[in-house]
Amino acid sequence: MTKASLAISLTILLSTFVGAAYGNHASCIEPFHIMTYNTMLRDGGIFTDVKDKCRTKAIGDKIKKNPRWDILALQEVWDSKSKKLLNRLVQAGYRYKYAKKPGLVIAYKSAKFQFKTKKIILYKDVAVGSSEAQFGKKKGFLAVHLKHKSGSLWVINTHTQADRDFPPSPLSVSTQKTRNKQIRQIKKFIDKHRDPVIVLGDFNTKNNSKLIKSIIGNSFINLTGSDSQVTFQCDKYKLKRSKCYPKFNGGKLDYIFGKFNSIKVISKKSKTDPFRTGSCKKYVLSDHRVLESKIELKFKNPRFSCSKCESGHHKKTITTTRTETAFAPFNVSKCKSSCKRRFKHERQEHKLLHCIAQCNDNKRKSTKKVVRKINTVHCVAGANRSTSSVKNIKTNVKKTTVCPSGKFKTTKRWRGCKCPSRKRKKYSGLFKSKAVCK
Repeated sequence: MTKASLAISLTILLSTFVGAAYGNHASCIEPFHIMTYNTMLRDGGIFTDVKDKCRTKAIGDKIKKNPRWDILALQEVWDSKSKKLLNRLVQAGYRYKYAKKPGLVIAYKSAKFQFKTKKIILYKDVAVGSSEAQFGKKKGFLAVHLKHKSGSLWVINTHTQADRDFPPSPLSVSTQKTRNKQIRQIKKFIDKHRDPVIVLGDFNTKNNSKLIKSIIGNSFINLTGSDSQVTFQCDKYKLKRSKCYPKFNGGKLDYIFGKFNSIKVISKKSKTDPFRTGSCKKYVLSDHRVLESKIELKFKNPRFSCSKCESGHHKKTITTTRTETAFAPFNVSKCKSSCKRRFKHERQEHKLLHCIAQCNDNKRKSTKKVVRKINTVHCVAGANRSTSSVKNIKTNVKKTTVCPSGKFKTTKRWRGCKCPSRKRKKYSGLFKSKAVCK
């Protein structure tokens, strides 16, 4: 045996060993669509804006009309009429968790996620003299633990300290330091958990994603665009409110960050939406814009059904069977009647009493084996043969031809032809071998 043939045989052996150990399944790609939105639904005198009733209904209708997001995070849901918005989220196929004091909502698609736990944490540090402190509004974050087919995930929605003070107070402290303390409080919570985390919301920090990342951790990825994105712009779309702050206007205050451990983020697309609607024509629905992000996560050798495959691979459904032992419901009356049928004679009375005692003690539990079929979709390398063969069949099918004008013989060529519109085919001659379109 030559060296070349030995090398070829070794590579074949190695490939078969790797195929047996890891299988031929390729990486799986799972898309996620996330959004954050400050609704400006306030209550209790804190810059109360007109058309609150109209805006509450319109925001819910806008989400219900196009429920394209998998996860939604809403801030400033303080208004007493916000139940209309939450009801429309349920109608759109979402389940939600609401923190009333900080005014935060996390909604998720019920078809894609399952709820595990939630935590509502209020911030310890609040700037003295701020509007939130004066009107009794709390700031904090809402953390929801969700279960996806790929694993568990934490979603944290926050609304940190605003920079504005109304009215200006000599006791006011630096709001940026207060914000930094609040973000550090989020970091303490994240450090306690190992699952992937998405942190999003209104951070009230203008065009400074690097500062937020430096506090929560550099392992987080900015899932939105650059800091030049505009998420706060209240004077461009005729929003009628008491005051529009030039310091923030035209800037980015909302962010989406993610930490996915060993899972790779292969693509991310982000955009903003002013969220206007026909029901409140003179107003946009909030002083903030909707900030959304589409991401694609890549999983290696997944044990769940894939939604999308990488290029050069196709989906393949693999059916596996699993035998399980199921306990049937125990019926005491049936057990006793069977005992009476078995032990009819007087000599068997002691056996009958023993059998009934066993029935009463519920010791005889019937078990049965159930074979379940589990279908999982995996990504396999190579082109999909089934789809390619179907495409070839479709291309080989001839289109229906138009019958020739005048008289013609019904040969194989013209047997399936169709006459032009408003004309019918009439047969004549021996064996109806001649036809004409009339």
